[in-house]
Amino acid sequence: MSRYRPITATGLCLCCFVVALWISHFTTSSVQAGEVVGASHAANLHGATATAEPTLHIVVLEGTAHERGLTHGRELREEIGEVMGHWKTWIKQQFKQEPDEFIATFLQNSHFLEAAQRWQPEMVEEVRGIAEGAEVDFETMFAYQLIDEMWAMGGDLGNHHCSSIGVDRRGDQPTIVAQNLDLPAYMHGHQTLLHIKMPPQDEDQDGKPLEILAFTIPGIIAANGINNYGVAVACNTVLQLQPDPNGLPVDFVVRGMLNCRTRADAVEFARSVRHAAGQNYIIGGDGEAWSLECSQDVVTRFEPTPGCGYTYHTNHPVANENYRDTYRARVEAAKAGGGAATVSHRFESLEKRLTDPNKMNVELVRETLASQDHPGDPICNDSTYGSLIMVLGEEPYLLLAPGRPNETEFQRFDFSD
Repeated sequence: MSRYRPITATGLCLCCFVVALWISHFTTSSVQAGEVVGASHAANLHGATATAEPTLHIVVLEGTAHERGLTHGRELREEIGEVMGHWKTWIKQQFKQEPDEFIATFLQNSHFLEAAQRWQPEMVEEVRGIAEGAEVDFETMFAYQLIDEMWAMGGDLGNHHCSSIGVDRRGDQPTIVAQNLDLPAYMHGHQTLLHIKMPPQDEDQDGKPLEILAFTIPGIIAANGINNYGVAVACNTVLQLQPDPNGLPVDFVVRGMLNCRTRADAVEFARSVRHAAGQNYIIGGDGEAWSLECSQDVVTRFEPTPGCGYTYHTNHPVANENYRDTYRARVEAAKAGGGAATVSHRFESLEKRLTDPNKMNVELVRETLASQDHPGDPICNDSTYGSLIMVLGEEPYLLLAPGRPNETEFQRFDFSD
């Protein structure tokens, strides 16, 4: 029996969300040289509304992929309907177009479904189950999974958040993967934790079926998470990198990695697929935490310094130079002018706070995630939907605050005995 302990949550969660219509090619995207990534997060809500008191929904999913999805959709039908309604309202307000028309065009002019069927067919069946359980058509439910892909097709490369940390095992301190997950305001209020119990598989070790704790939005297969084999995944949008309309969407990449029993296998999975949207994944396990900047077909590891034993990331490329053309022009202009193409105060905060691997532990990570060093671009901000600290010892566990970590209590979640 999994041990879920009562949780207290307070505080208003707000956020911003930018997306633009994908017609038949990627739209022009721009970020000015020296532009601050993630700034003005509280001032650009586009009319979206948020629930004042975030509620944590815990749903156990078992059985086949379709059965898991069916349970997800049925258990959270009302919450899915509410959030999806806000999503459709936003589409109509933003594009002056009926949402169903927008969704049809978006899917017709990309190949995300084909990519998901190629690399993660079981997850496609899970989405079909969610759609059936929530009484929503499959096309709409699949498009609903494509948050990062809509961002990637849009024109704003700077208005995104999320801050992630990875710490290698050192002495008695296990590997840690942590993240503040920052999302649009209309998605707040129904924070969801999925406890996914997979059926026995050939890859199981010592007869231990795979289990996953995935933090997410109602109706979406995963945003990040940890499994009972001690593999954890956090991710950040990096929209300056080349996207791919034939690539695997982010949420499917996350679930693909969480289906792995080792970090090495998860890293290999990330390297084996094409990526629909620029993203940084911090993948923890086997005593290490790796940060991978993933673009279209290029995957590059980022380390603050070689062999330092820790990593961190926000929302701009540091190691991968497979830029979108518009961002490459900004980089070249910035170099010519002696400046930087992108500034992230959150990245600078991580850089200043995380310097000595010998002092890195759960408490330091917690303090960092709750910090507000820069008033215009703090790590803990109005967009923060939830904060996770995933501890990868012999008995992996999740610390989760379903809201801003400076005002929401962290609670511990363990796997089955």
